[in-house]
Amino acid sequence: MPDHESCHNWGQANLLRSRKVVLGAVAVLSTIVSFPDVALSIVMLLAALTLLLTIIIKGAGLLVHITGQSHPPAHTLKNVSAQLPCVSVMPPLFHELEIVDALIKRLENFTYPKPLLDIVLVLETADEITHTALQRIQLPSWIKVVVVPDAKGLTTQARAMNYALDFCRETTIGVWDAEDAPAP
Repeated sequence: MPDHESCHNWGQANLLRSRKVVLGAVAVLSTIVSFPDVALSIVMLLAALTLLLTIIIKGAGLLVHITGQSHPPAHTLKNVSAQLPCVSVMPPLFHELEIVDALIKRLENFTYPKPLLDIVLVLETADEITHTALQRIQLPSWIKVVVVPDAKGLTTQARAMNYALDFCRETTIGVWDAEDAPAP
């Protein structure tokens, strides 16, 4: 392995870097002491430049606010769904009798284009409570249920999520808890 990629000489590189910083600080301080008028002029010029840039940015913000053009024109929004990625979301459910209705309502309230959503509800085989709760609900076409096969009493969330990954349509995957309430 080349020396510059090895961790064996990290201490030496840090020492060299700290020496450069100290030498640079000494050079700057000696310049300020030797030429205080020049140093003060440079500081004042930088302060004036910063103030000018701040005024320009605030003026541009005020102009946008006054003209009301803070939103892009409608013709640029036509193909926005072509620019958005498809997203899979996996909320794992286990003994969620009370939360299932609220979860489905929150998912239906998403403003993200529904054809670009792939919601995968992850259930355990032995979870009769959640199965019964979901049977009462008419799920939209973009929400599907994946039932994780029984593994002799082993019901961990990590195991269920790993199993459900194969049922996700997309490579961008979000994992939410059933109680989460993400913004629409």
